[in-house]
Amino acid sequence: MLVPVIGLVQVGRQAAADRYTYLPLIGVFIALALGATEAAARLRLNAAVRASLAAAILLACLGATWRQLAYWQDSRTLFAHAVAVTRENAVARLNLGVALEQAGQTNEALAQYRASLRINPERAQAHNNVANLLAASGNKQEAVTHYREALRLNKKAPLAHLNLGTTLLEMGLFDEAMQHYAAAERLAPDDPRPPYLMGKASLQQKRSAEAVAHFRDALRLAPGDFRTLTWLARVLSSDPDAKARNGVEAVPLAERANELTGASEAFVLDTLAMAYAEAGRFADAVRTAQQAIGIAAKAGANDDVAAVQQRLELYKSGQPYRE
Repeated sequence: MLVPVIGLVQVGRQAAADRYTYLPLIGVFIALALGATEAAARLRLNAAVRASLAAAILLACLGATWRQLAYWQDSRTLFAHAVAVTRENAVARLNLGVALEQAGQTNEALAQYRASLRINPERAQAHNNVANLLAASGNKQEAVTHYREALRLNKKAPLAHLNLGTTLLEMGLFDEAMQHYAAAERLAPDDPRPPYLMGKASLQQKRSAEAVAHFRDALRLAPGDFRTLTWLARVLSSDPDAKARNGVEAVPLAERANELTGASEAFVLDTLAMAYAEAGRFADAVRTAQQAIGIAAKAGANDDVAAVQQRLELYKSGQPYRE
């Protein structure tokens, strides 16, 4: 029973994992059962007494199990209990923070992440999670500090590079942001997010050719990602640079994005209308733009309605739109 779990081959933190006691305890419980039977025989206990003792033990086990099950309702309940019954447990506080964040309790989650770091400041994931919440609340400078600390502790963390890159981009630090996106791409070459984000960043800098190249890389990794399909189609449809435009290619990309979203996204429909117009299909462009306006109006997105309405007038007059 010990051979599979004795630790000749280490698997994670098995020395602290309860599951690695399951097999060895089979032998222990067999020994206890047989020992109890022999003791009962020596003490000359009759069958009724033996049955009563066995029933009492089983009822005690049942009660203990019932009590433990109450802590396994969900991650938040489980890790809150772990925090309550242990001391200075950085892992439990980190996991409780994740559960609270997933439940939308960001302030409580941030408090748990900070508590985890107070116990163990060397946890890269805790720094990353703190930074995410700080960045979302607008405290970008402190978020950058935590992202950098996360990367100091774990240089091979592509997600921390992505998060730091996005925060730096929001702060206007384009070149440094692109460096971190590129680092994430090197560390996770099969992840479509780094090239997608580099494409979005390049568009902000009006570097259309670079954006198209990045979006193509992202689409190669995730052919069914509607966001990448939409943004690539948008550049190909409406970029001011004629060399970057290709309405014939843009139409199937935008149509695929619209199909993936069930024709329910105003932004995708707006892009599809741009593609139709660039390809000279102005009747289709008018019809699709009207659909986009209807969806945006239902969502109360008045600014989007006004923007698409202006483009609609261009299509009605036989003109494509330029960003």
